[in-house]
Amino acid sequence: MGNLPLSKMDYESIKKLKQLNKNDLLDLIEGLSIYLKDRNFPIFEDVVDLLLNFNKELIPLINRIFEGEESDWKIKCFRIFIASVSYWSSY
Repeated sequence: MGNLPLSKMDYESIKKLKQLNKNDLLDLIEGLSIYLKDRNFPIFEDVVDLLLNFNKELIPLINRIFEGEESDWKIKCFRIFIASVSYWSSY
């Protein structure tokens, strides 16, 4: 199984994570979510791409984020996940 990125610039870990199958990546969703906190993190888009491979598996994570106190994180997650739903529902 792959390792979580050690920093917001850890492209090597991202490369390895992209090679994992969906089941192995599933265990890392929670840890990857911290990189959604700031759109300026260099690996932000890569993490979004990894997480958008999941659907209902993201619901517990999204619930935890929305139950938390970090409003900026809530807004970012809302925009990411709603935008992806809107994009795919147009097809």
